Amino acid sequence: MSLYEPIANGRFRFDPQRGALVGWVVPEEGPSAPLAILHGETVLNIIHAADAVEEDAPAEAFGFTWPVPDLVRTGNAGLALRVVDLTGGGALEGPDMLDPLTETSHGSGKGWGGEPSYWPNGIAGGLTSWFNHVADGVWADVDPTAVGPRFERADPPPASSGFSWGARLTAENEVSWTVHQRLPDLAAEVREEERFKLWLKLSKATSNTTQCHVEIFLSRWNGQAFDRLRRLRRSRVMRRFSSTEVQMVLEPEERELAASGELVLTIAFRPCFGLVMCPLVPSDAPESGPRFEDGRLTGAFAACEELTRIYDERLGREVLLAPEHKVSVPAVMRLRTEVPMTEIIVPVYNGADVVTRCLRSVRDATDTPFRVKVIDDGSRGYTTLLLDEIVAGDERFSMHRRALNRGYTKSINEAIKLTDAEWVVILNSDTVVSKGWLRRLHEAAARVPGAGLIGPLSNAATWQSVPQAKNPDGSWSQNDFIEPEIIEDVQAKLAAASECTYPCFPVLNGFCTLISRAVFDTVGYFDEEAFPLGYGEETDMCLRAGLAGFKLVVADNCFVYHEKSVSFGSATRSKLTRAGGFELKNKHPGVNIGALERGMQFNTAMVRLRAKMAELESELRT
Repeated sequence: MSLYEPIANGRFRFDPQRGALVGWVVPEEGPSAPLAILHGETVLNIIHAADAVEEDAPAEAFGFTWPVPDLVRTGNAGLALRVVDLTGGGALEGPDMLDPLTETSHGSGKGWGGEPSYWPNGIAGGLTSWFNHVADGVWADVDPTAVGPRFERADPPPASSGFSWGARLTAENEVSWTVHQRLPDLAAEVREEERFKLWLKLSKATSNTTQCHVEIFLSRWNGQAFDRLRRLRRSRVMRRFSSTEVQMVLEPEERELAASGELVLTIAFRPCFGLVMCPLVPSDAPESGPRFEDGRLTGAFAACEELTRIYDERLGREVLLAPEHKVSVPAVMRLRTEVPMTEIIVPVYNGADVVTRCLRSVRDATDTPFRVKVIDDGSRGYTTLLLDEIVAGDERFSMHRRALNRGYTKSINEAIKLTDAEWVVILNSDTVVSKGWLRRLHEAAARVPGAGLIGPLSNAATWQSVPQAKNPDGSWSQNDFIEPEIIEDVQAKLAAASECTYPCFPVLNGFCTLISRAVFDTVGYFDEEAFPLGYGEETDMCLRAGLAGFKLVVADNCFVYHEKSVSFGSATRSKLTRAGGFELKNKHPGVNIGALERGMQFNTAMVRLRAKMAELESELRT
């Protein structure tokens, strides 16, 4: 049974001529309606209804069209999709089952026999056939011992913006994977050698594994199976996207097989939890590096070159072996005299009382233009009731609710995609903001050219804490004497003591961060694959933004109270922190997070500020 109540203010249907969902909705608020396309409780996409409507729609309705991707189509059964109005949380009227297998649907492809089934986008509980159709000309096979194998869409690597898709294959245990990709159209001119590039990475880290060995073969589809003709090379796949070049000299009969669509590249992965892949593309880059008579040595040298590039890039150094990968620095941002409209994103999962306190403080203490998007990620009854009460009657607040919890990082990414604001704030629900907090954050952004992320000080924010960063035992201090009731007194003391130096750090604590839209446009969104429940996603974003040339600024005259996590217990937090540490280590090799933390703790400006506020507790009591 659906967890979303049906509503009468919208309808949808499947248009076989266009291969798309089409429909209309009467939005409850605003000039357009954010809609979620779901299969089960899996969100396939977020769209906005803003198009022209069909003839049978009410005059006040807005239309929408969503082409059903090949990755979502299914070959053996109908496809159950739903459209949910995110503003009201109800499901639009529509068919219970769609049949996307029409003449306009993409078939199995030229030269491929049999009727392979599609592996739907994020909805497969297991593999449905021996060879599973991932996309046009791409098939996947997994070891039968795989537990919970899944396929879903993934973002392609930033360096390959021309790719139309990326695909993520995952399982709950380490198993062998095999992927078959049809060779792209070969060059019209006759060349002795063909060269292609593969973009691959490992999907997730639940251990210290940072790489996986693969073997690449030239194969032929015989109508029932893939026959391996010869091995081309061995290579490695890393925890971040890297390209592998495949060079081959095709015999005349092999070129004939390629022309008929029967020639494929087979990539066999050693046991791993999963992988992310992009389409095979021709490599027209000029040949670089030494060539050896033994092709395996050529491949090994190329792998070393790629590994060197990854490490140099992550350390922010000039890449010596591949100078085309130098860090690109964005243009210096112009100083602003007016504070722009800011979207404040508050992800919520239970914690009714602290959430209510947070939202009320935002309403009462923000003195610049703002809107608030509350993302209720499957909270239980009492929290839901309080949220409805607090946002009622204030058009600056909007509620977006999920029936099931899908994770902190997915929540904030969806909210970011739902707004076109120039600046957004990611604000934890266990915070209390002080009067003028948002204005002070924007002042810091205006004072530092190139600022992309700005964070305040707090009582419990690790290296951004005042008056103490650490306890005598070496643990991070929460400065327990500071309570929400005295936040304005603390802010006044801080304003008097601060030199407004706005120090730049390599990493910011993610409890409250003002982020420029330019950051997301440049480096992408938070990594919801690696950090689905948080605990590392903000550090990863900071490191990526820093490498792209953005400044990470501390507004050392702004105070926001932080109570620490209310959604998870200490045992769960410890697990998530450990898992996040694995991911950060694998995504950013060579970056010593501990050393960065120590450097930020002993930042000269912060040491002076903490010294001035050393007697804060006694001063507040007098």
